[in-house]
Amino acid sequence: MIEYREPLEGDSRESTGSKNREAGKSQVAHKDKDPIRIYLKEMGMVSLLDREGEVKVAQRIEKGQKKVLEALSRSPVVIAELIGLGRRLKQGELEITKLVSIAEPDPRDSFCEARRQEVLKQFRKISRIQTEALKIRQSLGRTRKGSPRNVKLSLELADCLETLAKQLVDLGLKPTIQEKLVHEVKEARGWFTARSREAKDLCKQQKMPLSLENSRKLKRRQRELTDEIKEREQELATSAEELKRTQVAVRRASIEAEKAKMELVENARDVIYRYRFGSTSGCEYVSPRITDLLGYTPEEVYADPELLLNSVHPVDREKLQKAFHGQGEFHERATLRWVNKNGGLVWVERINVPI
Repeated sequence: MIEYREPLEGDSRESTGSKNREAGKSQVAHKDKDPIRIYLKEMGMVSLLDREGEVKVAQRIEKGQKKVLEALSRSPVVIAELIGLGRRLKQGELEITKLVSIAEPDPRDSFCEARRQEVLKQFRKISRIQTEALKIRQSLGRTRKGSPRNVKLSLELADCLETLAKQLVDLGLKPTIQEKLVHEVKEARGWFTARSREAKDLCKQQKMPLSLENSRKLKRRQRELTDEIKEREQELATSAEELKRTQVAVRRASIEAEKAKMELVENARDVIYRYRFGSTSGCEYVSPRITDLLGYTPEEVYADPELLLNSVHPVDREKLQKAFHGQGEFHERATLRWVNKNGGLVWVERINVPI
């Protein structure tokens, strides 16, 4: 993702004179006809966020992502998978940089080793809490719902799950690991769903005329399915219904976070875009703010893979090309001159982030 910021007004590097003023008037006229701005106005939305608005949206994104982790932490399937990852980390089969987010990671760095030891300590705590939670779940299964002991154990389990949620959030897991945990829940529920469908199909078949032998086979298979489901529930320490609730909670939280992300991207004052390198290079996404900055619509950028690069002033274009081809500092902030659709110069600050 590459983010662009326009300079503050009065920047000494900006061009002056009648040509720039005319270009500015032309840009204003273009903005008034911009279909994206018209659409946002008609929908009652503010087209551009100020810094305070961006912070609020970022907080909503963080809140949604936190809710995802909290929902995952309630599933024994997720915690078991997480403990397995901790075991691999301890045995050296998994690098700390592959598990948690670390700024500018270097596996040989002493900071990475310190972070590894810290994460291993957190995993040990998670393992202890999970063991306690499993014991409480087993005891709950032997109590009558609503009884004093049932209520007491339910409160204890809630405390354990709250602590697990906090530990999971504090780990700072990489997005790929979070996706893996979500996938584990999906796979586990898929197993139960397949057995449930088979059981329903067997019930339908039993209502049809059958020979005595086939009827016995169907009943035998039904008993096998019932036993398989019970064994699986004991193995995973959860049920199909609990897995479904986890999936629903994760989906809702993910939608909440994604909606906030899109609001930030679409309405931010900066231009944000994702550029794909390779044999089929091109822009995969660009925010509507590009129209205000350069005068081109997102559709024009998508149609011409070289448009953004060609819009850079010839003097600065080589600098950008070197960064793209690994010959310069890719992560380094750089100020470049761009030529907008009307031929005017625009100074921007470029920030590259590989994804």
